[in-house]
Amino acid sequence: MKRHYVGMALGLGALVLLPIAARETLAARIAHSDPANYRHSPAVHGGAGSLDFTALFGAHTLEPNLQFLHRGVIQPKSGIGAHFHNRCEEMFVILDGEAQFTIDGRTSLLKGPAGAPCRLGHSHAIYNATDKPVQWMNINVSMAKDEYDAFNLNDPRVDVPLDPIPQFISMRLDRAMLRPVNAMNGGKGTVQ
Repeated sequence: MKRHYVGMALGLGALVLLPIAARETLAARIAHSDPANYRHSPAVHGGAGSLDFTALFGAHTLEPNLQFLHRGVIQPKSGIGAHFHNRCEEMFVILDGEAQFTIDGRTSLLKGPAGAPCRLGHSHAIYNATDKPVQWMNINVSMAKDEYDAFNLNDPRVDVPLDPIPQFISMRLDRAMLRPVNAMNGGKGTVQ
């Protein structure tokens, strides 16, 4: 695994390099999802309306090129406008409700919990056409550590035609498919 280091200046210019993970404990690097701490953001990537979100963790949290994990709420009649990533891959996930997901200009309605990855060099957007807020997550992985890019199309994807069958990769999270596993990998207790 490629290691990334942060420098610490000591005394007369000496430099000690520490792995990113050594800066602080994992518990200290992960935020908890507290809606009271969400920031309000209008017109993300030229989208309609607004969202409220926070970063659960960012590029400094882990050594791999995981850029960020955002958690928040897409307000009614709101979304993230169509945009390209040429140096990142990203996936929008809704945890409840439903939203219109767009990949490369093709839009379909997905019912939560569901998600759709956007591969490198493609465009994506999401829009909540309902009158209820939608719980949302956004996962971004970059080609290089601490590198984020976006090219906005200034297209909010409002009132667009919907494909009845998604013409892009999508996923549905189904609790009925979970099975209990006792002492997984030598651990204690049961996981699903």
